[in-house]
Amino acid sequence: MRKTVIAKLVAEGEITAEGGHFEVVGTDVLLTYVVKSSLGLTQRGLRFSGVRAFQFRGEPECTPWHITDVYERLAEVSDSVWLADLRQTKSAQRAAWPMHHYMLYREDVGCYEVAAGAWSWIPELNI
Repeated sequence: MRKTVIAKLVAEGEITAEGGHFEVVGTDVLLTYVVKSSLGLTQRGLRFSGVRAFQFRGEPECTPWHITDVYERLAEVSDSVWLADLRQTKSAQRAAWPMHHYMLYREDVGCYEVAAGAWSWIPELNI
């Protein structure tokens, strides 16, 4: 398995002000969090669409695998054993649906893993 970083959650000069909020909305998962910069507080978030499964490890249970390359970053895991296992449980019709293994680590929170068709940014909100 290999992780490829696809987005940074916190930009240079910013710090995490709030760990995050994880919410399931139909087949979407929303992860929102707050960062602090010289401009003030900003709420950001990620939307995972077409979610098939997700899992979470609190910070004390994380191994180096759950932190390396994904610390305050979103990555896609290739050659995922987890996805291979999920695909075995799918019907022939659903086997063609797109599914990606996304992984991110939030400081002082833990590691989120999401099996979904796609991800996108949620519009920022100054608070």
